[in-house]
Amino acid sequence: MLANLILVCRACHDTVHSRRAEIGEPGGFIVPSWADPLEVPVAYHRRGMVRLTSAGGVEGLRSE
Repeated sequence: MLANLILVCRACHDTVHSRRAEIGEPGGFIVPSWADPLEVPVAYHRRGMVRLTSAGGVEGLRSE
């Protein structure tokens, strides 16, 4: 599923996975394996919190 992927550089990938205790889970950086990646907001460089789409893109969160 493309919604379970997000492009990050190697340094950011290593940082997120090595600092899970500090960052927390989900914390905006990791979608837990039990969660639906279409429903869990993630932090996205320069766009803030977004949701990943089934087509492999991102969409901004709507204000409610």
